[in-house]
Amino acid sequence: MKSGRKVSVLLTMALMINANLLPAFALDVPFPQWQERQQIEFLDPEDTEIALRAALLVTKKKDQQLLIIQALCDLCHEQKRYVEERDLLLSWISLAQQIEPFPAVNCATQNLRLSYAYFVLKDYEKAESAAKASLQMFRESCSESSPNVALALNNLAWVQMKLNKSADAEANILEALAILEVVAGEKSMIYGLLTENLAVLYEQTNNQKVALRLYKKALAILKKFLDKDDSIIVDLRQHMDEQHSLLAQSKEHREKKKLARHKETQK
Repeated sequence: MKSGRKVSVLLTMALMINANLLPAFALDVPFPQWQERQQIEFLDPEDTEIALRAALLVTKKKDQQLLIIQALCDLCHEQKRYVEERDLLLSWISLAQQIEPFPAVNCATQNLRLSYAYFVLKDYEKAESAAKASLQMFRESCSESSPNVALALNNLAWVQMKLNKSADAEANILEALAILEVVAGEKSMIYGLLTENLAVLYEQTNNQKVALRLYKKALAILKKFLDKDDSIIVDLRQHMDEQHSLLAQSKEHREKKKLARHKETQK
């Protein structure tokens, strides 16, 4: 398509989006399913972004702006443009706070995504702050036994592990597991994944015996859902081997010290 024609079509689409005259181009459908679903062949990701940003400039409705920003967030995330995704998420959250009724669950989800963006950018303090905001919103808008609360607890714990807040991370993962035990069961895949996270925490705090037990438990659950060559299964087995090795070294060290003390007493 010639560049002039492309710009003309994109601007027309932007105006149609704003005027709600293009319902087939549904903004609440996650990117990149739009192109697959609607077969808009001339739209590559760059074209899509141009159209969305043009629509954002002309739309006046806040709820429509949220949908457009959300779509831009999805696009940036797909392309690993985390700085731009972070800025868009901050804009989304700020705009959502101006809307009545306040979209609490959606805002909690966006804070969860914001926490991830900060985490990838290695801004762990802000990642923790966003994770806490997400957890609070899920607690206020969902029941305490909601899987959303469990996932928010796990996300917060993962950030806290990076900040060496082991006690807080442990408490949050244990609370998340308690919720999932009720709503999903101990044999569910999500329970297995969080069990693995708890094992990682104990490994980081040099509690090899507990870490090994939890890795075994996670493997027993997850191997029912994943292929033996799946990266998660391979990683679990590798961690188990490492813990076995560390425990063997620790036992050997203790035996050497015991033998040395025995020799001292024989002198």
